[in-house]
Amino acid sequence: MIHLRAEHLSFVYPDRNIHALKDVSFTVERGEYIAVLGANGSGKSTLARLIAGFLPCTSGTIELNTVSAHGSPPQSAVHSGRRHFKEPRLSVPPLTVPTGIVFQNVQNQIIGETVAADTAFGPENLGLDKAIIEKRCFESLSLVGLFDSRFEKTASLSQGQRQKLVLAGIAALHPELMILDEALAMTDPAMRQTVLDFLDERHKEGLTLIHVTHDFDEALRAERIIVLDDGVLTFDGSLAELKRKRGFIKTLFPTLVRQTKNAEKNAPWRTDNDTAFEPEKTALCFSQLDFSYRSGTPIFKNFSLDIRAGELTAITGRSGSGKSTLFELAAGLLKPAGGNIGARGRPVLALQLSESALFEEFAADDVAFGPQNRGLFGETLRGRVQEAMNICGLPFEDFADRRIHTLSGGEKRKLALAGIIALESEVYLFDEPTAGLDPKSRLQVMNTLAALAESGKAVVFSTHRLDEAAFADRRIDIERAKKEGCGGEKDSAQKNGLQTVEETDTSLLESLRRTSSGLYEKASSPLHKLPPPAKILLFLSLFIASLCIQNTAALAVCTLAALIYARIARFSLLRLAGLFFKFVPWLLLFALFQCVFFPAAEGEAVYFAFKAVTLTPSKLRLSILTILHAAAALPLLTGFMYSCESGELLEGFKKLLLPLDKLGVKTKYVSFTFVLVFRFLPILADTAAQIIKTQLIRGGLAENERCGLKESGRHTKKRKGPFSRLRSMLPLFVPLISQTLRRAEAFGETLDARYF
Repeated sequence: MIHLRAEHLSFVYPDRNIHALKDVSFTVERGEYIAVLGANGSGKSTLARLIAGFLPCTSGTIELNTVSAHGSPPQSAVHSGRRHFKEPRLSVPPLTVPTGIVFQNVQNQIIGETVAADTAFGPENLGLDKAIIEKRCFESLSLVGLFDSRFEKTASLSQGQRQKLVLAGIAALHPELMILDEALAMTDPAMRQTVLDFLDERHKEGLTLIHVTHDFDEALRAERIIVLDDGVLTFDGSLAELKRKRGFIKTLFPTLVRQTKNAEKNAPWRTDNDTAFEPEKTALCFSQLDFSYRSGTPIFKNFSLDIRAGELTAITGRSGSGKSTLFELAAGLLKPAGGNIGARGRPVLALQLSESALFEEFAADDVAFGPQNRGLFGETLRGRVQEAMNICGLPFEDFADRRIHTLSGGEKRKLALAGIIALESEVYLFDEPTAGLDPKSRLQVMNTLAALAESGKAVVFSTHRLDEAAFADRRIDIERAKKEGCGGEKDSAQKNGLQTVEETDTSLLESLRRTSSGLYEKASSPLHKLPPPAKILLFLSLFIASLCIQNTAALAVCTLAALIYARIARFSLLRLAGLFFKFVPWLLLFALFQCVFFPAAEGEAVYFAFKAVTLTPSKLRLSILTILHAAAALPLLTGFMYSCESGELLEGFKKLLLPLDKLGVKTKYVSFTFVLVFRFLPILADTAAQIIKTQLIRGGLAENERCGLKESGRHTKKRKGPFSRLRSMLPLFVPLISQTLRRAEAFGETLDARYF
């Protein structure tokens, strides 16, 4: 029986006039397992989104045959790519959904504050019984190895763990057709095997699978292969037929072979504590390093490691083992609790999912951002940018003037790598640099890293792929290194003449980290003990009053009440004061705008006048009210978010709006809108943190960057003052607004994918 029929599908992205798909036709039988292959930008993700209904076809149709949850005959829906399952809710909840899709970028697909809440979100939207929801959550989280972490906050998970969580959330929907768009790109080998085994079992039970992948081993699990090339379907046949086309396979999956001068060094493969060859000069040294996050669980304890110049070093280990943390420590984005980090020059880091923090409009401008901050200009700057883009597989002549939002996911990844390579550092760190890239692009990136090492640089990258680890001159298993160490005596950094890597001024970054993980903490305060509806009513009454009162004396009393509210929640008043003073520069800036743009009352006195700026009694009163409104609202918001988690918030709104629900009003959407406001704040903070990290690495926020290295006990003096924080954040405005709009759009798609 045909499950899916696509006829003459074409799609053109209207903002770039690029034909992503060109007259593609195929059918999918119910229960088939299909792998979709092709290079980055070949149209694979576009096809997946068309099938799932998140894009409208430019031409052509998609017919999807679904099975009713209530035993009636299969139903057929023909659509042009728009989301087609928005029919009214049935009186009996469906036990399956037509399609489930796991998108390529996992960080935009997590909704719940905790692991359990995120997994349950989809089944809850289907209206299933609580017992069924709990059973599905148990099964899905056990599948991906996150059941023991079900009460942890999603913001504390590593990228690999987040990828597992997104898969669990879609699996809990029990879709008839599951689409995976590079869903295993950042999982470790053991977890990838577990998930693939799970998919095999679900396939045997009748699940139809469409797996978009760049991995040959993953493709071997499928019964049928579809290959796209520049939007055109070039192969559609069985796995056996594909295997007979050896030249075709070699083109799709080129062997990962070193093409640099010292390729012979790669055999035999050198591992963790190998001392059989002459050591190179140490370029990066971790000496007796201690570090843990706020949870208190040690990530590193007395950890030591030496990295040598002229070597390509691979760091391996399971998801969550500390690879990304180690890189951020080396780049000065995190501060160790103990020990020392020394480096030859300041290490530069290509962050995991660094393409999500691209902040310029045009590709060449983004690559030029770092070199410009280091003093390059004119033809020298152009040459540096051109070289970096060319070696990363983005020909300068073709991509320099391309708008970043028009690039494919793989092209954005290459652009982010080019931005780091253009910095010309002595120590390069790459966190999962090939995740999401096709095999040809992976080979190109790996040879680029090897060429950097051949030029005398210390190049370190993390990976879950054994062939990439074997490609390197040296492989370090981070979990083994934690136990045994790899050099790094107490004073080895000084012996090698290395500069100590100091943490940059990341106070703003740390604040955003705390915000992105949410303010809620378990406590036994009176506010924590209140029932959810009472929490919400108390907060809303005080908060609305703080915004509406216009009398200065009454507003001062309201501010005092807000402080008492925060203290009853047992939120630290000292911490609250710190949060308020971070807002002071913004409030003063807003007051200045009021003095410029708000008209003065006719005939009133003028205290001060300078060009367009005037200070009058009415403007002064307005500025004071603005500050008092903020002073009253901030304690209320922090106290409420500290004492009420998102699950309680949703439950409380449901109970408060129950009378309206009985009248036929869909209060679920009203209540969830309130929850989303609080949920999107951490997402926005996470977006800002990614941009700040990238700008710090590339020399943005310059007064902070100058404090990154210490030599002979001397520091570069920092600029201080009430507006230093404001100055440092000015470069974030445009990229943050741009990324916020993109995250909001992706967040909306995630809600749709979870059948909200």
